[in-house]
This record gives sequence, structure tokens and C-alpha cells, in this order.
Amino acid sequence: MVLSLLVCGCWTTTAPDPSAGPDPAVRARLEQVAAEARAANRGCLEAALAKPDYAELRTKLYLSLEEAEIPSQYLTDPSFPTKKQIADLYKWHADLQGCRKVMLDRVAKWLPFVIANMVEMYAESDRLYTEAVSGRLPWGQFNEARKALADRNKARLAEDARAGANAQDKQQFAAEQRERAAAAMQQWTQRQQQLNKIRQTRMITCSYAGTVPTCT
Repeated sequence: MVLSLLVCGCWTTTAPDPSAGPDPAVRARLEQVAAEARAANRGCLEAALAKPDYAELRTKLYLSLEEAEIPSQYLTDPSFPTKKQIADLYKWHADLQGCRKVMLDRVAKWLPFVIANMVEMYAESDRLYTEAVSGRLPWGQFNEARKALADRNKARLAEDARAGANAQDKQQFAAEQRERAAAAMQQWTQRQQQLNKIRQTRMITCSYAGTVPTCT
């Protein structure tokens, strides 16, 4: 659960699109895009998780695509990452970045509030990764913090979806969410740079060109 939430941002086809309006054809298209994005995201994650490189890492870092509670041993582990595990974390993060890019490319042209939530989550997630690879965060706290982040993101998405659906000025709401997303993109770049200072990792840079974000 935590892994899929941290990558996709936990958005669903049931979240209303503030700009979609009542047109069933528009809504159907958005739901199709959402389903395709989730399928692509899952395929990317499954391919990464299938690598034997992460056998040891998976005994410490909870990595699952299934809807299940995190086993208690992952949340109470007091040990800190070893040098080998830190190297594996960086390798995993590079694969994770690839799956994040898949999601960003798929949802770039719609739902500004989803983009904002997604990038805010990536930024906070990378802050946690930086603490973990710096030796300041034991495994239990790392897994607990990731779970709490996913829960907050899910709640915020639902809140934003309701706000967008109830907004009197849909265009103004979308503009505000693009501003929020742009600020989150800057913060995420800074968080990636902090992680990159310790050891080089894959960077993703996002910015807006008009109303559509571009990530490279």
C-alpha cells in the first residue's frame, strides 16, 4: 500500500475533476487516463521489485503494492541502515524516480490539484530518504513516517477534490492549484539536490510552461 501511494499519490477515478464539468464524455476520458496511469505505474513498480538486488532491502524497507497493513516488525525496527543498505536505498530511489516520471508524464495535462499533491508528496518523501541515508533515521521510524505521509496525502487529495467540486470559480481554483504545484516543484528540486549531495542519484526537474507542467 505505502509504496503505491508514495509513487502515484493515491488518486483514484472517483476523485472529481474540478474542471471536468458535467459532461459524461469528459469524465469518462479522465477516468480512462487515470486507469491507464495507474496500470503503467504498477507495471513500473512490479519490474523494479522483481530485481534480486533488493532482497535484503525488502527485509528493512516495507515495499508492497498490495492493500495491507504494514507488519509491526517494519515499524518497530530500531536499527539504522548499513553502508550496503544505504547503497541499495540509492539504487531503489533511482528506480522509484523512473516510476514517478511515468506518473508525472501521464497526468501532466489535467487535475492541477493532483499534480500539486503528487509533487508535495515526492518532496517530503525525498526529505525522509535524505534523513535515512544520512544515518539519522532508524528503519522503524522511516517506515512509520512513510506510512503517515501516505495517509496525509490521501486525506488531502479527498479534501482538495471536494474543494474543487464546490468551487464557484473553477478556473480560479485551477490557477491556485497550479501555483501550489509550481511551488512544490521548486521544493522538490531542492530536496533532490540535498539527497544528491550525499551520493549522486537520478534527478527530475519539473516546471510549468503555461498551464501544462513539463518534467525532465
